[in-house]
Amino acid sequence: MPTNLLQLQTTLGHFSAYLSDEGLLALTCPYPTPHAALKQLLAMLPSGVPLSSGPPPPGSHAGLARSLENYARRKPPSFTLPLDPRSLSPFDRKVLTALFHVPFGSTVTYAALAAAAGVPRAARATGQAVGRNRWSIILPCHRVVAADGTLGGFGAGLNLKRMLLRHEGLDPRALHPAKFITIPHQGGPAWSAG
Repeated sequence: MPTNLLQLQTTLGHFSAYLSDEGLLALTCPYPTPHAALKQLLAMLPSGVPLSSGPPPPGSHAGLARSLENYARRKPPSFTLPLDPRSLSPFDRKVLTALFHVPFGSTVTYAALAAAAGVPRAARATGQAVGRNRWSIILPCHRVVAADGTLGGFGAGLNLKRMLLRHEGLDPRALHPAKFITIPHQGGPAWSAG
């Protein structure tokens, strides 16, 4: 396996990650098998990404594994790797930065996320940007649902979205998403310069 592809096993399942020279390019949701996680990771990567660019940054494997295991144990994860924003538009980055601030164990509507990202009339485009999210768990797209509390979409499948919501103590059949979220002026994911 190329050295920039990582397979990580936690008590919640198997994750796959891709580390570029700029940072974390993609991270899957937890899957029941390493093969399923790797298959999803390869589908998520932007076109033209080489699969053997070099070794991941020193210590990145252990830090990422520790953060994911903390999430699996319902503890606050602390992700310190910069995210490689390759192929994302400025709009996508704005939406995904707002997504970073949706707390563990809560849900938010697409409209509320759009407003938090500073584009209140762009709920549909916000949903599309959420669909382009390549950093599951770090940028928790599973916490975004329709205004009526239904699940909406999820690229990794609705069963996985339900599992993640249950893991965070929520009942996917009775969600009460926030209609408004506050985004701090400082903080957010660490985007690499690339």
